[in-house]
Amino acid sequence: MVILCFSLPSEVWAAEEESAVKVSAKAALLLDAQTGQVLWQKDGYEQLPPASTTKILTALLCLDIAPPDRVAEVTAQAAAVGESSAGLLAGERFAMGELLDAALLKSANDACFALAEGAVGSEPFFVRLMNLKAAVLGAAGANLLNTNGLPAEGHSMSCYDLAVLARVAMQNPNFAARVGSVYGVMEGGSYNRKLKNTNKLLQMDKHITGIKTGTTDAAGACLVSSMERDGRSLIAVVLHSGDRYEDSLRLLNWGVDRFVNCCVVRQGQVLGAWPTADGEEIAVQAATDLWLTLPVDNGTPDVELRTEFAWCKLPELSPIKVGDVLGTVYFYGDEECLGQVNLLAAAEYQPSRWQMFWGRLTGEVK
Repeated sequence: MVILCFSLPSEVWAAEEESAVKVSAKAALLLDAQTGQVLWQKDGYEQLPPASTTKILTALLCLDIAPPDRVAEVTAQAAAVGESSAGLLAGERFAMGELLDAALLKSANDACFALAEGAVGSEPFFVRLMNLKAAVLGAAGANLLNTNGLPAEGHSMSCYDLAVLARVAMQNPNFAARVGSVYGVMEGGSYNRKLKNTNKLLQMDKHITGIKTGTTDAAGACLVSSMERDGRSLIAVVLHSGDRYEDSLRLLNWGVDRFVNCCVVRQGQVLGAWPTADGEEIAVQAATDLWLTLPVDNGTPDVELRTEFAWCKLPELSPIKVGDVLGTVYFYGDEECLGQVNLLAAAEYQPSRWQMFWGRLTGEVK
């Protein structure tokens, strides 16, 4: 077994860390975009109205289904969607990419409806697909009733749901380029429309890379934001915030300054040995690299990691091939599991003929 330790023990993440960040938001969460670890949260799993941050999933699903150069015609129903809009007119034709710009930069509700119709022909059907995609990506608490986040009873997501979706979305270069742009333009339709990103955080800090605002009376001021600084990439979510930009900057900068990403296991690294029925041992190695986000103190990781091994139950005298999964090693910081790696056989094992003969006599091998 391998035990990896870093200086002094620490709760993950300790109560003292919770008090280290003050935000005005009703709910907030900070996620490391590389490892997917939650670094801090305040009611981060409570289901709340997400307002226009809903459009993150709308755009992500649309990019999966329809190419940006596909042309969509605006229907009367799409043009009638109110509140924040791009002023789309029935019969106008736009590339899906232009509608994505309108949805993500200007936060246009009518563009979201037009995107759904252009992608699958129907907004209700598109919304069904949104809920399925959210569940598949790990945002299991999401319950979406429309594509734009306009108030609807039961339309909700948690900060964690939004952070998970944003993490995936930002891995799509087409999405990331759009939400990282301050300006855009729609050249289709009956006239050119200039777009300006509603996310003011892009102009407040050069390290901000996105992504989406949201505002309704029920949801309050919301923001899902991302930062890349000092080799780190983080995502912050604040819902019903008194100052969404300051809350987000405070969280993102704190996350960069107080944590570090460490590769604690390398692919192919031998981490233990599998005991065979005849007393032999087979070395087991890590199936993948494992990166963990750990708190730091004066630049040094400040948490003790302990490992627990869970071995697969195989029939007695089973032959083993190189690469067979023989178990999993779990890495814990205090009582929280931070990550896991499958353990693969580094060598093959074949029971002797005598062992197989004896096993058949005793009923161990059939």
